[in-house]
Amino acid sequence: DYPRSKRAILVVDNNSTARAAERAGRRAGIHFLAEPRQSGYIARNRGLAEARGDVVAFTDAGCAPRPGWVSALARTMEATDAAVVLGRLVIAAGSPALRALGAYESAKDAYVLRSNQPELYYGHAGNMAVRRQVFEQIGAFEERARGGDTIFVRRAVDRFSTRSVAYCADAVVERLEFDRVAPYLRKLAAYGRSCR
Repeated sequence: DYPRSKRAILVVDNNSTARAAERAGRRAGIHFLAEPRQSGYIARNRGLAEARGDVVAFTDAGCAPRPGWVSALARTMEATDAAVVLGRLVIAAGSPALRALGAYESAKDAYVLRSNQPELYYGHAGNMAVRRQVFEQIGAFEERARGGDTIFVRRAVDRFSTRSVAYCADAVVERLEFDRVAPYLRKLAAYGRSCR
C-alpha cells in the first residue's frame, strides 16, 4: 500500500534450499541479494548495505507483513522522534493456546516498549524500522546467532534514551513458523538463554 516511488524491496537469500527467495527476486520491483555467510543478522546487514532509503524496515522469511505495515511504520516515524520503531508480531495460526501465548507476547511488547525502563527494552527484527542515521551512529546489527536485534535496541536506548524506541501496534507482522505451543516455547527458551 506504500507508493512504489518511495520504497524499495530487497530480499536477502541466506542459503535457502527452497529457492523461494530467488523466485521472489524475479518479481518486478524486488532486488534479490545473496549472502552466503549463515546468520540472520549477517543477512540483515547485507540488505542494509544495499538499502538507500532514510528508513530501513526489516522482517524475516518466517513472517508475513499485513497490508498497511509499511504505512503504519512510516506514520509512527513521522509522528515521533523515534530512531527505532518496533511493530506487533502475531501468530498466524494454531491452537487457541498458541494464539493466547502470542497475544500475551504482544501485550508484553507494548508494555515493555512504553515503560521508559531502559533495562527492560529488547528488539525483534522480524518487525522493525530504523532510521538510517542511527546505523551510522551506533553501527549495524551484531552478527551473532541470536539477540543481535536486542543488542541493537539496547545500544539505541543507551545512546539516545528510551524515547528513541517506539512501539506501533498497527504495524502487524504475522509469524508463520509456529503451529503448536511446544516449538514456540522452545524458541522462547532459546531467546532467554541468548539474552543472558
